[in-house]
Amino acid sequence: MRPPRPVKSAICGYMALIDMMITDICVYYFRLPFVRPMIVGKHTLREREGFLLRVADGEGNTGYGEVAPLQGLDAVTLEDCRKDLHTFSRVAKTGSFADLPFHPVVNFGIESALFSLAAGKSVGVEDWPEKRIEADINGLFVPDMDPEAEREQAERLLQCGFSTIKVKIGRLSLQAEAASIRRLCERAGRNLLLRLDGNRSLSPAVYERYFQEMRDLPVEYVEEPLENGDFEKAGEVGWPLAVDESLPVYWDRENCRFHGLPEAVTRVVVKPSTPAGFRGVMRYFSEKESERLLPVVSSAFNSVYGICSLLLFLQQVPAADRIAHGLDTGSFLKSDLAENVLQVENGRLSARVSLLWEKDSLDDRMLTEIDL
Repeated sequence: MRPPRPVKSAICGYMALIDMMITDICVYYFRLPFVRPMIVGKHTLREREGFLLRVADGEGNTGYGEVAPLQGLDAVTLEDCRKDLHTFSRVAKTGSFADLPFHPVVNFGIESALFSLAAGKSVGVEDWPEKRIEADINGLFVPDMDPEAEREQAERLLQCGFSTIKVKIGRLSLQAEAASIRRLCERAGRNLLLRLDGNRSLSPAVYERYFQEMRDLPVEYVEEPLENGDFEKAGEVGWPLAVDESLPVYWDRENCRFHGLPEAVTRVVVKPSTPAGFRGVMRYFSEKESERLLPVVSSAFNSVYGICSLLLFLQQVPAADRIAHGLDTGSFLKSDLAENVLQVENGRLSARVSLLWEKDSLDDRMLTEIDL
């Protein structure tokens, strides 16, 4: 359920937040185990690490934001982020941090904390029906040579009612992946939309073979299929495309707009740590509605705090209701920083986003306060 529009004024007036009097800052370290090892890039991860930032103003209002670089995806390290947060803690009380060159993943955490604080101040509890908001989301399916692992994935996706499923490709043989995807489609029935994610793993010739093998399947788009991110060659194949890693190439940060975006691109995947700058890209989509080009906000295995922040930012984008977003990654964590916050049913994510400014929601048993 979309909250009332007073929240929009909180983010549209973001620059006013820079002048907000921040009187207290705390940073906590967290480590959350994955349900099973996750392969990200060339790394096998068994746990998700990051920082949780808490800011407070002179009236005792609080806001939380997550700073969590993902090994294998982000070049920045936890230590880099800790140094940025140390700098932020020194200058935040003077309001002079707006133009500091923080890493994108740190900027996301700071912006999330400030936005959460502002949202909690500007929107009364009575204006939040059950203090929850919702969004359509896609499930995630990774073809597996283990039939049991494949079956377990498919069963959960269908039980949660996903009608849009993102599928990782380029990890097994084409024949094995195509067979696995077809089994998934057969189990799901007709009302299924596929998103294929190549993670820049395919040559143009192999990508063409994927298209020939699966051209009859309901593919919404293919995300970054080619090894060098060449969208011109990828566009020659019949599927629509989505940018992810290539987003900074087509983004003009100074003028907050896209430039030279290939015609085949219909979706823009926006992650918290995008070098293009999360807030700038989201502001673009909040101000410019397009029937063809739509944003897909995607979590990078964030904790419940990161996912709630992404949902809160999504409320500013009118087109967000027309598309499923990649926010189901919490299901890959064995435990999280708060319980009973996220619910997935009928392909929709419902979240108690007031977690982002409620002091009593924090379970500090899973957190270690760090000395900046």
